[in-house]
Amino acid sequence: MSEAAETLAAEDLGPALLRREPHFHELLRIRARWLSARYYGGAVFLVGSAVTSDDPRDVDLVVVIPEALFLASYGDEGETFETFRCGPHHPTPPAIWRRWARDVARQGAELTSELRRAIDFKVQSDRDAATILDRPRHLLCHVAGGRW
Repeated sequence: MSEAAETLAAEDLGPALLRREPHFHELLRIRARWLSARYYGGAVFLVGSAVTSDDPRDVDLVVVIPEALFLASYGDEGETFETFRCGPHHPTPPAIWRRWARDVARQGAELTSELRRAIDFKVQSDRDAATILDRPRHLLCHVAGGRW
């Protein structure tokens, strides 16, 4: 994305990040480049109240990666996306869900500490990313390009 396009896209962000905290928005963009590279070129979105509210409770960041990469990153041989989905509701969550939960908790804690703001971080497969497509969102970075 060109610098001009990034600037125009930034205008879609909620007033809190643009008007009151432009420095925080720039820190998010810098960190999003690192996150996109770390998650194999996944698109990094700012979603939730940080996009729509003047006073967001927290900052929601979502990295979207292909389903096959999601399974390869968190799953064992034979585990499916359906195995992952039952994780939080199962008395003993499957390994794929536990690996994912540890990763997002660790990344969220690091981001919260670094940015000094409550960060709710998630990694989603492109299969689950449909849940954010019809909601307000802002693309912070996507080093690989693509449809997201």
